[in-house]
Amino acid sequence: MLNIYELNFSWRLALIFSLQHIGAIIIALLVPLALWLKCLVLLLCCGSAVIVWRRYRSQPAIVRFRQDDGGDWWIVDWQGQVKTAKLLGNSICSCYFVLLNFKEKGKKRRISAMIMSDAMAPDAFRRLRVHLQHKNPCNNSSANGKRAQYKL
Repeated sequence: MLNIYELNFSWRLALIFSLQHIGAIIIALLVPLALWLKCLVLLLCCGSAVIVWRRYRSQPAIVRFRQDDGGDWWIVDWQGQVKTAKLLGNSICSCYFVLLNFKEKGKKRRISAMIMSDAMAPDAFRRLRVHLQHKNPCNNSSANGKRAQYKL
C-alpha cells in the first residue's frame, strides 16, 4: 500500500511562532535597557516575526512525501521539485508532532520537516506515526521512569 502524505498549513505551528515572538517582545520591554537599544530590539523582533510569518505562509519547504519499497523517501517541495532522500535516525515521533530529518541522496544537504498533528488529516497523521514506528521500532521506556519520546 502506497502512502502519500500531503501537508497543509498548521495553525498550531503558527501559534508557536507567534508566541515565541510575543514572548521576545515582552522580555525586551521588561529588560532595563537604553531606550534606543530597546527600540532596536523591538524592531528586530517585529521584523523577524514578519519574515517568519511570510515565509511560513508562502513557501512551505515540503508539501508532499512518501516512502518507496526500497526505503527511500520521495519529497516534493513547494516548487514541485522531487528529491530522493534517506530518513536519518535522529527523527522524532510523538503524538503531537513528527520531526523528520532527511539527507538528500548524493548531496550533503539535510532537509527537516516539523509536522504538527493539525498539518494532516488525523487518519493520515496516525498512519504516518504507525508507519514510522513499524519501520523503525523503538524502546518506549526510559531509565528514569519518564515517558520517552519515540526515537527513530
